[in-house]
Amino acid sequence: MNPYKHESEKYTGFDEAWPKEEKVNNCFYWYEGKLNFYSNKNEYPINYENTPWKIKPLNHYQNCFMDLMLNDNIDLVTVQSGPGFGKTYLSLATALYQVFEKKKYEKIYVVKSNYEIGNELGFLPGAIDEKMMPYFKPIHNFIMKLHKSRNIPKKVFDNSDVFGLNKEYIEFLPINFLRGVDWENSIVIVEEIQNLSRADARSLLSRMGNNVKCVCTGDIGQIDNPYLDKNNNAMNWIVKLFKGESNYAHITLKGKQTRGPICQLVINKDL
Repeated sequence: MNPYKHESEKYTGFDEAWPKEEKVNNCFYWYEGKLNFYSNKNEYPINYENTPWKIKPLNHYQNCFMDLMLNDNIDLVTVQSGPGFGKTYLSLATALYQVFEKKKYEKIYVVKSNYEIGNELGFLPGAIDEKMMPYFKPIHNFIMKLHKSRNIPKKVFDNSDVFGLNKEYIEFLPINFLRGVDWENSIVIVEEIQNLSRADARSLLSRMGNNVKCVCTGDIGQIDNPYLDKNNNAMNWIVKLFKGESNYAHITLKGKQTRGPICQLVINKDL
């Protein structure tokens, strides 16, 4: 194990130390060439393919991430990877499936910090939704792509906001506007958790009420918050604090990326 790796890099959700050491709760492991999942002293093989919202996993890492998202006993999931491995896309696919097909939850919230790459654009005109548009547009694009895979119910597009979505079912929220917010009966997708501080993450997670599934996506190699680094960001804090808890799981996505050859070219180089 590389001693210079950070918490969310060291622990990948795959327990490579087993069987020499006791397995970490809610982890995947290989035994005799077969993939298994260990949770709360129970074990079962991952010998099936998850296909929520008609989306097929590209590899066993994506399949395992879907499995965590669909697991009713796991309330909080963190997923770490570089760009192009499907963190956000698969989070949205499993969320749509559980809200509109399985009806386990009533609504999807997407939360995101508004830190910018490069020089800040400065003040943006318009109402709150219009100011948010540049930050949430890529996520909106994923939702519309998933709509092509399988039709999202028409009610989601009725009485729509500037994103063309009905806030009763899907709502985008900037991290700045969470004061006083409480979530229940919802799936909450927290984008780019590595750009939040530990205090931000604590405040965010403390707003989760009954029947809430939360997934925090992130890449500690892409930290835009000037006050954070690979050590003190929220992703590492969550993994370190909750690793081994009965209703928490973490996974690192690897394998084939979902973006194009230029992305692959960049990822293959240590810039």
